[in-house]
Amino acid sequence: MSPVLPYGSVGDDILDFGSSAAVAAATTTYLGPIGHQTTAGNAAIPMPWGGTLRFLQVRCATAPGAGQTVTFTVFQNGVATSLTAQVAGTNTQAADDQHEVAVNQGDIITVQAVTSASAASSFLFAICSLLA
Repeated sequence: MSPVLPYGSVGDDILDFGSSAAVAAATTTYLGPIGHQTTAGNAAIPMPWGGTLRFLQVRCATAPGAGQTVTFTVFQNGVATSLTAQVAGTNTQAADDQHEVAVNQGDIITVQAVTSASAASSFLFAICSLLA
């Protein structure tokens, strides 16, 4: 897959989140570095250092379908941030290149994915840059 946008630059680290199986319709799940979980705490990772999260890019292995969506939101310490992207209809990817979130070392980060009522079952992936 080609990147949705030219993210990352010298000094950026990439945080990688994904599902370990296809996620069904009408589901809220939390993506972590080794798979997805039903609770945020089980998928969350602590930030190894402070910096700025930016350039959220998301992908569904299968498009949600006509009139359906998968909405991805980065959570910091259990609270939704402005980093969010939605894959809709026949699309398989989306990005948020407009928002940035300051993080501190030890902050707990996860990505929530919410599938709409009749979205196609799909593996889900999210990446974002961490600029120290």
